[in-house]
Amino acid sequence: MLASKDGETLYRWWGYSKEDFLKEIKIGLEDPTTITEKKERFSKNPDERTAKALAIYHYTRRELKESENYYLKAAKLSADYDYAYELYDLYRRGFRGELYSREQVLAATDKALASESVNTRSKLRIYDQMGGQAILMFPDDPDILGYIKSGQEFASTVSGEEYQRYKDRLAISYLVYIDNNIPKAVELKKSTYEEGWQENARQLNSYAWWCFENKINLEEAEKMAERGIKLAEPGSEKANIIDTLAEIVNLRGDPARAAQLIDEAVEEDPDREFFKQQQKRFHDLAKPKVQSKAN
Repeated sequence: MLASKDGETLYRWWGYSKEDFLKEIKIGLEDPTTITEKKERFSKNPDERTAKALAIYHYTRRELKESENYYLKAAKLSADYDYAYELYDLYRRGFRGELYSREQVLAATDKALASESVNTRSKLRIYDQMGGQAILMFPDDPDILGYIKSGQEFASTVSGEEYQRYKDRLAISYLVYIDNNIPKAVELKKSTYEEGWQENARQLNSYAWWCFENKINLEEAEKMAERGIKLAEPGSEKANIIDTLAEIVNLRGDPARAAQLIDEAVEEDPDREFFKQQQKRFHDLAKPKVQSKAN
């Protein structure tokens, strides 16, 4: 966040690389007015740059409807950019919060993939998200399987080391959901990690969570998560992996153990509300089911 000396917000963004930080700081400093001033100015004299800045501001605050409004206005004010990728990402995130429907997400996806404004990297990212994450949102949906197939075809036309991460992820989704070749998918997934990853708590958690999300290789995933817990730093890192293990053992049919594990996660990171919600969920699942008596 870029702020004035009085602590008022001038500009907000998401990102973490050095290059991204320098680029966004430059953008923010080109218009060092407050968000309130930007809104007042835009209401009187709308322009694309201000609409985009306000869209990003609301997006990073997870105020998606407000962000959508400004992105649509920015697109109308632009001569050569349609903001199709930004709107796709917004609808995808909003679907999880039940702000947007499945139809809206798919329509935004198709528009972004067809847009000349969306570059190769972003299109690969869309195919990856629709093939790796959306299949979890829309299980057994033939439309989503179509994105996996199309994504694999698109990836085969792309060359360059900078795209390899997306190509690998698309290939893994294809192996899991189209070829149903789980052993090969697991082998490829493991090959994407750096050497020595099985001694790295976060990498072990990443692999175990991937197995959980895709409901494959759960026995090994449980062992990997247990190893990650032993290697993890106390606090939030260990709590995250304990949560992963709790999800896995619950999926494998042991909600009582999952409830015990999530208690440990809360002890490791007592201030995180998410773990308290998980605690209630797992303890509810662990309660004995009450059977009604037949009349």
